[in-house]
Amino acid sequence: MDDSKILVITGKGGAGKTTIATNLALALNRLKHEPILVDGNLHNPHVHVHFGIDDDKMPVNLHDVLTGKESIHKAIYEHESGLKLVPNKHTLKGFDLERSHHIKELKLHNNIVVVDGPSLGYELNNIMKICDDFILIVNPEKSSVHDAMKIKRLAAHNGIFPMGIILNKYFNNKNELSKEEIEKAIELPIIGKVMYDNDVQWALGKNTPLMHLNPNHHISKEIYKIASELPYSVI
Repeated sequence: MDDSKILVITGKGGAGKTTIATNLALALNRLKHEPILVDGNLHNPHVHVHFGIDDDKMPVNLHDVLTGKESIHKAIYEHESGLKLVPNKHTLKGFDLERSHHIKELKLHNNIVVVDGPSLGYELNNIMKICDDFILIVNPEKSSVHDAMKIKRLAAHNGIFPMGIILNKYFNNKNELSKEEIEKAIELPIIGKVMYDNDVQWALGKNTPLMHLNPNHHISKEIYKIASELPYSVI
């Protein structure tokens, strides 16, 4: 598809990247965008955990693609929601980050390739080389903001500029950084806000992202709103 995009979701470790990536991909699927979700966190993948996929249920995964053993198209699985995904396996052996370009092949058949990206490091630098857009996941505290600023500089070095910030896990209390403080520090707009809610962990315990388990939950509705406002056309 000529208008296809690779959208990377990234931020500080623990900011909630995988939670946002999985639920955002499900929202885009509900919006008929034909997305595919890729677990691009090579050293610490969690997409399969969020969907309850055991290692023996994904005999081919992104690691096999990055070791040159398999085609990326053989690593595609379909969730009961209809969302397609490429999971990854917990292993540190044998992969070649230069093969990350195979992720671009998914653009031929999918409107949006959502990548649950790694945090700062050489993995992210390689993923940035193939992405078209990215969103920063930020918590309302200083270390998360500082990492977001570093990621933004890394992206600029690769000629990529973020779409904005999703403020995640906020409580709305006086000890947090304000929306204005975060936007001023990172010099980007906040395009969505997702409150901390224990139901996110409840859904994880059910091996199903909240968007699929309860699309009417206020967290699901907020992420759906974010997805609906992204500048992508339905093909």
